Amino acid sequence: MDDMWTPRAWNDVCDALPLNGGSKVIFTTRNNDLPSHADLNCFVHKPSLLTKQQSLELFKKIAFEDEDNRATRDDFLRLGTEMTKKCDGLPLAVFILAGLLRTKHTLDEWEHVSKTFRSLLLNVEGPPHYGRSVYQTLMLSYHDLPYYLKPCFLYLAQFPEDYEIQSKKLIQMWIVEGFVIAGENSLEEVARQYLNELIRRCMVLVVRSNRATTKAKSIRLHDVMREFCITKAKDERFLVVFRPINQWMRTSSTSDQLRRVSILSSGILIPIQHSHIRSFIQFGVEGLRTMSLQASWMEHFKLLRVLIFNKVETHDGYLPETLGNLKHLRYLALTNTNIKTLPKSIGNLSNLLYLEYNLKYGTKGKTLPDVLWKTKLLRHLYFQGEILFPEGLKPLTLTTKLQTLWTINVSNWKLEEGFERMSPSLTKLGIIGIGSQRLLDAMFQSPCMTSSNLVNLLLQWTNGAELKSMEPLYNHCQCLQVLHLGGKIGEDCPLHFPPSLVRLMLSGNETYHDPMATTGRLGQLKVLTLNFNAYIGAKMNCNVASFPQLEELSMSYMDNLEEWTVEEGAMPRLKNLCIQDCPKLKKLPEELKSICSLLKLVIRRMPRSFRHRLFWQGDKIDYEYQAGAANEGERGEDFHIIQHISLVQFSELLAMIEMKKSSVNFHVSQSTPSLAHN
Repeated sequence: MDDMWTPRAWNDVCDALPLNGGSKVIFTTRNNDLPSHADLNCFVHKPSLLTKQQSLELFKKIAFEDEDNRATRDDFLRLGTEMTKKCDGLPLAVFILAGLLRTKHTLDEWEHVSKTFRSLLLNVEGPPHYGRSVYQTLMLSYHDLPYYLKPCFLYLAQFPEDYEIQSKKLIQMWIVEGFVIAGENSLEEVARQYLNELIRRCMVLVVRSNRATTKAKSIRLHDVMREFCITKAKDERFLVVFRPINQWMRTSSTSDQLRRVSILSSGILIPIQHSHIRSFIQFGVEGLRTMSLQASWMEHFKLLRVLIFNKVETHDGYLPETLGNLKHLRYLALTNTNIKTLPKSIGNLSNLLYLEYNLKYGTKGKTLPDVLWKTKLLRHLYFQGEILFPEGLKPLTLTTKLQTLWTINVSNWKLEEGFERMSPSLTKLGIIGIGSQRLLDAMFQSPCMTSSNLVNLLLQWTNGAELKSMEPLYNHCQCLQVLHLGGKIGEDCPLHFPPSLVRLMLSGNETYHDPMATTGRLGQLKVLTLNFNAYIGAKMNCNVASFPQLEELSMSYMDNLEEWTVEEGAMPRLKNLCIQDCPKLKKLPEELKSICSLLKLVIRRMPRSFRHRLFWQGDKIDYEYQAGAANEGERGEDFHIIQHISLVQFSELLAMIEMKKSSVNFHVSQSTPSLAHN
């Protein structure tokens, strides 16, 4: 467990540990008194500081990552050595300093940073819990930011600790706040450049990257960097974060000039005298989510540009109609909420650019009011949960502004009119619940399917509808990178996919055409997922030299698959392979032993005979094998196929239940992977 701060947190964890001992617990903390509270006899490991040489090596690895010529020059190395000595052996200080200097390419710039660093060391003490060198390094990195990056960085203070910030959402928030300066490129492209610059400077950490473009999909702040960011944002009266439930009332008298507020709790009463607030974000807390949102609240915050309720619930499950009075609102997000529908007055938000609305699990939503078409500037619409979209869409999708429509449930639609209005300007489109053959045909004849703008497409259809032809996809969607198709594909429909695809998911297609034959020719494909009888044939083969770029392959719930073969030279870059719930599959392909790039193999709920051909572990439910760790007696007859793989994981829960080897009463909940997963 990482970053445990208080004895109370430890006590809460202890309640879940077995009373008979034998547990092994590792936790990290900055609280020196916590280990003795946990156990007087516990082993305390205090990480040693970096040596001068280790500090320099870490520094060079980051600062000289982009080019090597500076690393060979004595003057750059001399300055780097001097500055790393001032970091006191603290890795974070070295890391941030190196990230800053990575953006400096002349000796004069390095000398200026060195002088500034020395000045900060002499004149700025910083809070005692930071560590002096860390705080000075953070100050140096912040002061070196260009003027247009400072508000973008301070804006990150509003998110909770360790929160995974979605890059696309953050970019839209920067844009609606007016932080992004228009240039030759689009605002989104400029904002992405801003984000990349913060990443290069090591001021934010990348959590996940897009497999197709390698762009950062999500980021987060190091917790020390976040505390600095919160402090700096408050000092500059840019943004204030409220954490304790009663803190607002204690500090409201000194916050008359607040422009942006982030509340990391629920139940806080918001005084209406703060009507000048431009941005309001509230994150709910487990067990304390309910808030009273009266109509008068909306009436007094008419200058709001950004409004976000995350995990926040209202007493009655509705928003007041006075939401429509927020004429300046540009970004509205209601996520993981019990709010059942949107008020009709949302059509009055003439400046709205971004709308995200998803329900918490178990909340039954209602059909949305048919007013969204009035928001003429709307660019991005995100939905998730049991939310029904109004029939027909009206002129909403005819606007050239709309770029994202994800994921709308059209199970209540009866007419083709809505699909005929799907704008060709859409780049990301997700539609679920297409309930008839007529509607499915209309979807594939819509204007957006004949344009070259689509990059990400998800379609899911039911009620006996069958896909008759893939020609619109193959002939027109030449920029499509991500494709999810969920529903039956007709017997006479050959599989043809755009050559630009990077990620493909097929689910419930029940096709007799071997998908490996066609997808193997996609030269840019990196991720392939076959789910829920996407293929109902018995044999599947990967041809010679097929899948030249494939890195991840997942096959699950393929009830009829008996034999899978891989020919020489296929999938030369495969890294991750997952096989799950394929009850008739007898063995792994022999040629997998030649794929040296394969790092991880996951086997879930496969027959006992399949499992024991690879690895014998008796009747264990879950276990894993690491390369070189298997004893001779544990190796099955096909062990040679997987012995080069670094990590092999097995999960046999259902197999154990079927064999009735356990006296434990199991409750098994199988969740279906969501096609709407973003």
